[in-house]
Amino acid sequence: MDISPVMVERAQRIAVSTPNCRFVVGAGRELRALPAEHFDFVLALLVLQHLPSPADVERHVAELTRRLARGGALVLQVPSRLPLRRRIQSRRRAYALLRRLDVPASLLLAELRLDPIRTTALSETRVRAAVEAAGGTIAAVRDDDATGPYVPSRRYLVTRA
Repeated sequence: MDISPVMVERAQRIAVSTPNCRFVVGAGRELRALPAEHFDFVLALLVLQHLPSPADVERHVAELTRRLARGGALVLQVPSRLPLRRRIQSRRRAYALLRRLDVPASLLLAELRLDPIRTTALSETRVRAAVEAAGGTIAAVRDDDATGPYVPSRRYLVTRA
């Protein structure tokens, strides 16, 4: 499941010869509609950090964990903290202000290197609590540089017994 139709289309092309994989467009409501304890493997990289709040990230971590079949694996990544410079999110705020003034998005993205993307972090303690509350166990955790050198991130392997 991905919120982006373009990403779902790419995944479908890549996995065309894998008949037991299904890719759908969706978000929180659609995630909750999926059956519990159903999926053998769930992957969420560079996704959860774009949710609006830490509470939203916690809810999604719990929902993903609940959807995991017994013996299945969930691999997820989320920034563990945002340095002050990243918490201010000045590039996102400048982008929003300039778009309200009708500055073209192409100029903001390509020339000024501004973007509308929000970044949300969640501590390992909160990730662990969300996983355990949903019946999962963190089997492994490691530092991850997916979000770049300035935003500490962790990658988790979650299982259900």
